Amino acid sequence: MALKFEWDPGLYAVHFHRADPDDARGTRIVRHDAAPFIASVVDSDELTEDSFREIGYTYLKTLEDFLVNRDYSGLKLPLGWMSALDPKADNDRKPPLRWLDVWPPFGERRDDESPPRLASWQLIRRVIPKEGASCKTLT
Repeated sequence: MALKFEWDPGLYAVHFHRADPDDARGTRIVRHDAAPFIASVVDSDELTEDSFREIGYTYLKTLEDFLVNRDYSGLKLPLGWMSALDPKADNDRKPPLRWLDVWPPFGERRDDESPPRLASWQLIRRVIPKEGASCKTLT
Protein backbone atom coordinates (compact mmCIF):
# COMPACT_ATOMS: atom_id res chain seq x y z
CA MET A 1 0.00 0.00 0.00
CA ALA A 2 1.26 3.44 -0.87
CA LEU A 3 1.09 6.09 1.80
CA LYS A 4 1.70 9.74 0.99
CA PHE A 5 2.97 12.09 3.70
CA GLU A 6 2.70 15.87 3.79
CA TRP A 7 4.24 18.18 6.36
CA ASP A 8 5.79 21.54 5.60
CA PRO A 9 5.59 23.68 8.72
CA GLY A 10 6.88 27.22 8.70
CA LEU A 11 9.84 28.31 10.79
CA TYR A 12 7.69 29.22 13.81
CA ALA A 13 4.91 26.66 13.37
CA VAL A 14 6.45 24.03 15.67
CA HIS A 15 6.78 24.53 19.40
CA PHE A 16 9.18 22.05 21.01
CA HIS A 17 10.27 21.66 24.60
CA ARG A 18 12.39 18.94 26.14
CA ALA A 19 12.73 18.51 29.88
CA ASP A 20 15.24 16.03 31.28
CA PRO A 21 14.92 16.12 35.07
CA ASP A 22 17.34 14.36 37.39
CA ASP A 23 15.18 11.23 37.55
CA ALA A 24 16.03 10.54 33.86
CA ARG A 25 12.39 10.41 32.78
CA GLY A 26 12.65 12.95 30.02
CA THR A 27 9.61 14.59 28.50
CA ARG A 28 9.18 15.92 24.98
CA ILE A 29 6.35 18.33 24.28
CA VAL A 30 5.62 19.12 20.65
CA ARG A 31 2.86 21.31 19.26
CA HIS A 32 2.18 22.28 15.67
CA ASP A 33 -1.50 23.18 15.66
CA ALA A 34 -1.35 25.17 12.43
CA ALA A 35 0.77 22.63 10.57
CA PRO A 36 -0.77 19.14 10.75
CA PHE A 37 1.18 16.07 9.68
CA ILE A 38 -0.98 14.47 6.98
CA ALA A 39 -0.85 10.85 5.85
CA SER A 40 -2.97 10.02 2.79
CA VAL A 41 -3.93 6.70 1.29
CA VAL A 42 -5.75 6.04 -1.98
CA ASP A 43 -7.77 3.03 -0.80
CA SER A 44 -8.74 3.04 2.88
CA ASP A 45 -9.60 -0.67 2.61
CA GLU A 46 -5.86 -1.32 2.43
CA LEU A 47 -5.16 0.23 5.84
CA THR A 48 -3.80 -2.20 8.39
CA GLU A 49 -2.35 -2.04 11.86
CA ASP A 50 1.11 -1.96 10.25
CA SER A 51 0.03 1.07 8.20
CA PHE A 52 -0.59 3.00 11.41
CA ARG A 53 2.79 1.93 12.77
CA GLU A 54 4.41 3.21 9.56
CA ILE A 55 2.55 6.53 9.87
CA GLY A 56 3.66 6.96 13.49
CA TYR A 57 7.27 6.08 12.71
CA THR A 58 7.38 8.38 9.67
CA TYR A 59 5.98 11.21 11.79
CA LEU A 60 8.71 10.72 14.43
CA LYS A 61 11.47 10.59 11.77
CA THR A 62 10.10 13.67 9.98
CA LEU A 63 9.82 15.57 13.27
CA GLU A 64 13.39 14.58 14.20
CA ASP A 65 14.70 15.82 10.83
CA PHE A 66 12.78 19.09 11.21
CA LEU A 67 14.17 19.72 14.69
CA VAL A 68 17.76 18.94 13.71
CA ASN A 69 17.53 21.16 10.60
CA ARG A 70 16.22 24.04 12.74
CA ASP A 71 19.23 23.90 15.09
CA TYR A 72 17.41 22.10 17.86
CA SER A 73 19.24 19.13 19.25
CA GLY A 74 16.46 16.81 18.04
CA LEU A 75 14.18 14.58 20.07
CA LYS A 76 17.16 12.83 21.70
CA LEU A 77 15.17 9.69 22.33
CA PRO A 78 16.94 6.96 24.28
CA LEU A 79 19.31 4.79 22.28
CA GLY A 80 17.49 2.09 20.34
CA TRP A 81 13.98 3.56 20.48
CA MET A 82 13.74 4.63 16.84
CA SER A 83 15.03 1.31 15.53
CA ALA A 84 12.64 -0.56 17.87
CA LEU A 85 9.70 1.48 16.55
CA ASP A 86 10.66 1.06 12.87
CA PRO A 87 7.95 -1.27 11.48
CA LYS A 88 10.22 -2.27 8.59
CA ALA A 89 13.22 -3.19 10.75
CA ASP A 90 14.25 -6.82 10.86
CA ASN A 91 14.21 -7.48 14.57
CA ASP A 92 15.02 -11.11 15.38
CA ARG A 93 13.43 -10.83 18.80
CA LYS A 94 10.63 -8.80 20.27
CA PRO A 95 12.12 -5.44 21.32
CA PRO A 96 11.52 -4.09 24.83
CA LEU A 97 9.84 -1.07 23.27
CA ARG A 98 7.22 -1.36 20.54
CA TRP A 99 4.02 0.14 19.21
CA LEU A 100 0.93 -0.96 21.12
CA ASP A 101 -1.45 -3.32 19.36
CA VAL A 102 -4.63 -1.77 17.97
CA TRP A 103 -7.79 -2.94 19.71
CA PRO A 104 -10.17 -4.21 18.58
CA PRO A 105 -8.03 -5.84 15.88
CA PHE A 106 -8.73 -4.83 12.29
CA GLY A 107 -11.70 -6.68 10.85
CA GLU A 108 -12.97 -7.88 14.22
CA ARG A 109 -15.87 -6.65 16.30
CA ARG A 110 -15.27 -5.01 19.64
CA ASP A 111 -15.41 -7.44 22.53
CA ASP A 112 -15.91 -5.50 25.78
CA GLU A 113 -15.41 -8.68 27.77
CA SER A 114 -11.69 -8.98 27.04
CA PRO A 115 -9.97 -5.70 26.18
CA PRO A 116 -6.19 -5.79 26.53
CA ARG A 117 -4.58 -4.00 29.42
CA LEU A 118 -2.65 -1.68 27.10
CA ALA A 119 -3.66 -0.89 23.54
CA SER A 120 -4.06 1.81 20.95
CA TRP A 121 -7.78 2.22 20.53
CA GLN A 122 -9.41 2.24 17.11
CA LEU A 123 -11.35 5.31 16.16
CA ILE A 124 -14.30 5.09 13.83
CA ARG A 125 -14.59 7.85 11.26
CA ARG A 126 -17.01 8.51 8.46
CA VAL A 127 -15.34 8.98 5.09
CA ILE A 128 -17.19 10.83 2.36
CA PRO A 129 -15.71 9.88 -1.02
CA LYS A 130 -15.41 12.40 -3.83
CA GLU A 131 -18.11 12.78 -6.46
CA GLY A 132 -20.95 12.44 -3.93
CA ALA A 133 -20.63 8.67 -3.51
CA SER A 134 -22.09 7.12 -0.39
CA CYS A 135 -20.50 7.49 3.01
CA LYS A 136 -18.44 4.62 4.35
CA THR A 137 -17.19 3.81 7.82
CA LEU A 138 -13.46 3.60 8.41
CA THR A 139 -12.19 2.03 11.61
